[in-house]
Amino acid sequence: MTVQQRALVIGAGPAGMSCAQWLHDLGVPFDWIEASDRCGGTLRRVGNPIRNLLGVAGHTGVTLAAHLADHVRDQGLAPSADEAVLELTPHEGGLRVRTTAREGVWAAVVLATGTEPRLLGLHGESELLGKDVHVSVTRHVDRYAGGRVVVVGGGDAALEGALLLARRETSVTLIHRRATFRGQARFVEEVTASPWIEVVLERTILKLLRSRDGALQGVMMNDGRFFETDALFVRIGVQPVVPPGLPAEAWRAGGYLATDSEGATPVRGLWACGDVTGSEHQSVAAASGGGARCATAIQRALGLRND
Repeated sequence: MTVQQRALVIGAGPAGMSCAQWLHDLGVPFDWIEASDRCGGTLRRVGNPIRNLLGVAGHTGVTLAAHLADHVRDQGLAPSADEAVLELTPHEGGLRVRTTAREGVWAAVVLATGTEPRLLGLHGESELLGKDVHVSVTRHVDRYAGGRVVVVGGGDAALEGALLLARRETSVTLIHRRATFRGQARFVEEVTASPWIEVVLERTILKLLRSRDGALQGVMMNDGRFFETDALFVRIGVQPVVPPGLPAEAWRAGGYLATDSEGATPVRGLWACGDVTGSEHQSVAAASGGGARCATAIQRALGLRND
C-alpha cells in the first residue's frame, strides 16, 4: 500500500480545526475527517459562557463552536463528515488508517478525537440513552423546562448542567458520591444558592426504576431513598476517544495518548492534540495551541521546511 506523503487530521473540535487551519496556512497537504456530522467536538456540549479564552466574551461553547466552524469554512476548509476511524495501526513509512469510507497509509496522522462522556453502568442505562437518560444538557434543556430531573456528578460538567436546567425553572436533584464538589468555586456557589437545586452528597444511584411502558420513572439511591424524575443526566466525566490498533507505548495513565512538547506520540508518524492527550488543562486555548504545534512539527517532519 503506497504511503501518502501528506497528513491526515482526525477530529474537528477546536484542536482539529486549529491543526487544519495551520496545515493549510503552512502549505502542508492534508486530508481531514470527522466522525460526527459537524465541527465543534466537545464544545457542542457546553452551554455556559467561555470565560477563560481571550477575545470571545459572550460566547457559550455552542456558539463558539459555530464561530470556529464558520472561520475554517471561510478558508475553504471542511472535514469529510460522518467518517469514523475503525482501525489505526503502524505501517512502514507511516500509519495505516481504515475508516468507514476508505483505507490508506498516511506519512503523518494527527489524532484530535477528544473525549466522550462516561456512563454509570446501571442496568437499563444504555437502553434509555438518548430517551430519558442523557449526557448532554445543552441539547435537552428546553425539553425539561419546568419539570423534574436528576443530575449526577461533581465536576464542572455536572454543576454547569444543573445551573442551565435550574435557569429554566426545572427542579434539579444533584447527586454526587463525594462529600465535596470538584468543580470551580463559582459554580459551587451558584448551585448551593439556587432554590431550584437540591444537593445530595455522599450518595450513589443504585437502580433505575421504569414505568410499564419502559420510560424512566425515578432513581433508587443506595440509602433507600427514591427520587421521581423525568430524566437522568449523567455528568461524571469523560474518557479519551482513540481508535483501536495502536501499540502499548502510545498510552499513558487514564487511557490518554502520550505526547511530547510538539504533540508527537511514541508511535512514529502519529501526533495528538486536544483533550485526547490528557485530563489536565483541557480547554479551548490548550487545544488550539496543541493543533498549531502539531502542524508546525509535521511541516518539518515531511521535509517541507528548511530549519
